[in-house]
Amino acid sequence: EGPHTFMHKYAERFKSALEVAQFLSRDHDSLLRRVLGWQDVIFGERQLPVWLREALINILYLFPVNSLWAAMQPPIGPWCDPKDGLFGMIDGLVEDPGVEPLPDTFYANAPIVYFFPDLALSTLRGYKAYQFTNGQAPWVFGGIIGGAKGGYEPTAGTEMASPSPGYQSTTTGPSYVDIVDRYWQRTGNEDFLKEFYPSVKSNTIFTMSLRHGDGEGNVISVPDGNQDPNRSTPHPGILLEWFEWIQWYGMASHVGGIHLATLQMVERMAEKFGDQAFAQQCKDWIAQGTHAMETQLWSGSYYLPYYEVKTGKKSEDIFAYQLDGDWMAKFHGLGPVFRADRAKTALDTIAKTCARLTPYGATNFAHADGTYVEDIGYGPNTFFVPEVYMLAMTYMYAGEREFGLELARRCVRALIDNGGEWNQPNMLRGDTGVELFGSHYDQNMMLWALPAALEGKDIAAACAPGSLVDRVIQAAKKA
Repeated sequence: EGPHTFMHKYAERFKSALEVAQFLSRDHDSLLRRVLGWQDVIFGERQLPVWLREALINILYLFPVNSLWAAMQPPIGPWCDPKDGLFGMIDGLVEDPGVEPLPDTFYANAPIVYFFPDLALSTLRGYKAYQFTNGQAPWVFGGIIGGAKGGYEPTAGTEMASPSPGYQSTTTGPSYVDIVDRYWQRTGNEDFLKEFYPSVKSNTIFTMSLRHGDGEGNVISVPDGNQDPNRSTPHPGILLEWFEWIQWYGMASHVGGIHLATLQMVERMAEKFGDQAFAQQCKDWIAQGTHAMETQLWSGSYYLPYYEVKTGKKSEDIFAYQLDGDWMAKFHGLGPVFRADRAKTALDTIAKTCARLTPYGATNFAHADGTYVEDIGYGPNTFFVPEVYMLAMTYMYAGEREFGLELARRCVRALIDNGGEWNQPNMLRGDTGVELFGSHYDQNMMLWALPAALEGKDIAAACAPGSLVDRVIQAAKKA
């Protein structure tokens, strides 16, 4: 059905553009003081380098540019709280807009749940309401994004009530678990856990049922047949997770680490909820997946990108972002996903190869001899901006604070030097730092998780009374 028409939530407060202008004119002095107040808190955070202070402030331009806030009226259902409405972020704003692609929100969510937890909750309720009966989380609320390659009919770029399962099932569900747990860790709200736990449980069961026949390796593998179950036309290997256009087969260290991290989160939720049977099931899955990871995918100096035992398909290239699951777990106050000694060795390997191949970040792949990997994914010298930030934080949590900080600085410098700070592209060329794809990608707000990693804090500590986040909020409230 559609196209649908939605009403801006602000229309409940202001009857016209004139009323908005009158409000701004009347309250200009107070609003300006509040803006300068919260920015002054960040600029005054002297333990952060100047470039990071400025980047943290500037990156927030994506919040108003990319956001939609709809009032609770049809086609949005009665599940929506009229007080909160339905908040959503558009990613791929220019090229292929879609509202709330779940893996994109996984990247973008930190400053939203930090500073506007009510809006984050509104979005989470949308995901829960749109969840499919098989437990699968919706990949997107609606939009152009993914129509052709995802195998479903695209909608208007601002559609908020036409959810689709999309084409990244192996990471969509874990992305949902992650942002649910972020909100819970941010707020400590036990009523929230009661509301969302059944949804998280059914979603986790769906994710853990995507692969069959490979024993303990199922836990860390891509779906059966190495293709997404929602695609109407087979396209093995390349549209399975948020790293698109890269071939994946069988057990995959990136997917596996993400699965293991979110299983830790679900285990903690199950124990708090009193569901001891499912908590034990999560423990069992973690034990199985960890054993498969450490016995099947460890190469001696890094984790293999993938290995499918039955077919013998294996990649021995070095994937720079293989340890994303470790960052996820540590940001949530949980234990590491990978063996600590091996993770350190893998980070050393990535630094000597993928990070050495570019002055701006870390190429997605490298050969073991430190050369480019040709004819793969998005090109031999390409990287994603938010993934560089996540890798930088992985180094920080592993005790390599200065290297992680330098990695993030190089990426921010590439954006500034090439005019991307007010465009925020999704991908950059490693050789030049020039934009390769994307405009105004909200994913890049991942940068806001970096101050916590610099201090070795999890999300709960990063938002505690007296923290940078708390002081920003208090300053913004002062009239």
